[in-house]
Amino acid sequence: AGLIQQSLLPTQECFIDHAETAWKFMPCQKVGGDLFNFYQLDQDHWAIYIFDVSGHGVPSAMVAVSVSQMLRPEVGLTLRRSADPKSCEIVSPSQVLDRLDREYPMERFDKYFTLVYFIFNTKTGSLRYSNAAHPPPIVLRSNGSFDTLQQGGTIVGLGGLLPFEEGVITLAPGDKLVLYTDGITEYENLSGKMFGQDGLLSEFQRMRARPITEMVDSVLARIVEFGGGSDPQDDLTLLGLEYKGC
Repeated sequence: AGLIQQSLLPTQECFIDHAETAWKFMPCQKVGGDLFNFYQLDQDHWAIYIFDVSGHGVPSAMVAVSVSQMLRPEVGLTLRRSADPKSCEIVSPSQVLDRLDREYPMERFDKYFTLVYFIFNTKTGSLRYSNAAHPPPIVLRSNGSFDTLQQGGTIVGLGGLLPFEEGVITLAPGDKLVLYTDGITEYENLSGKMFGQDGLLSEFQRMRARPITEMVDSVLARIVEFGGGSDPQDDLTLLGLEYKGC
């Protein structure tokens, strides 16, 4: 199950036009439900997502695999094809989350998941997104300021009970987008202290001027150092994107 989970992650050789990406995935000893990916929708747009299924073990991993398959572009959830095979419509983030919410009600699998889904315009730097109660991604501006991306709704699994909203933010050249799962912020050291969102943001700010690959490597190394050798209680997942501009 763990090998299947890791086989669904993007390859390090996957390149996005006008951007650089980096990621780290450190699974805990139990099979978990973290997954993320990015793939091209059309010439100028990419889908980026990260999600975390509740619980651990094979049941969570199976739901994670199912969700990742649903998000494949050829399935029709993220790209709506017309009668013309060369033409397709990009489905909005809120519609993607709404469809998943109806397909994966909690009573079906006894699981729910958090997820944030982006449509990234590589020409303009625009990020259109919806966040289903996932730890808020962070945009690190090149001037030192930052934004947290929380627009969206509640967990996926309520069966269409509540609507999902959308947010839009634009990256300037040099800005970075960072996504992560709660295994990062809830990682406990040997004294039982959590790394926390403030600790994570502090590390991001400290490394904001460095290339995205170096920043992701350094931040995860700092988190592991904080743990002092304790085994992660959950998967540690960190995904970063640096916009270069056209």
